[in-house]
Amino acid sequence: MLRVLVANDDATSRRVLHHALTGAGYEVVEATTKAQTMTILRESPIPLVVLLDFSIAKWNGTAVISEASADPVLSSRHAYVLMLLRDQTFPLITARAMTQMSVSLIPKPIKMEAVVSAVMAAGHRLQQHNERTIIMPRITEEPQPPRK
Repeated sequence: MLRVLVANDDATSRRVLHHALTGAGYEVVEATTKAQTMTILRESPIPLVVLLDFSIAKWNGTAVISEASADPVLSSRHAYVLMLLRDQTFPLITARAMTQMSVSLIPKPIKMEAVVSAVMAAGHRLQQHNERTIIMPRITEEPQPPRK
């Protein structure tokens, strides 16, 4: 089952998103601060779809994207979805990070169908990425006897 991290400091927004996503069959975890979000991302045993809001009152979803983009594991292990106003602008470095990480954008006003659709697409990207990623076991060579 796909797990979604809803990272938002607004309790009402988290509750509405949680309800819509669990109703669509997703497992949902929540974070209320940037620090809590980053801890969950680092410690999660499975890849997550991370649903962020640009206009969070106490912190901004792009701060999570910027920090995650600096970590090769976090930038490729999880899929990110950002909800924002249509005319939102970003610094060039943030826009590049968002492009490199294939961050999905959902314009406000938010429609729950768009959220569920974006989460589904992000989950599909995660699945494809995991199918392409091959984990090779570490091979240790046995010492060979000297040749005569």
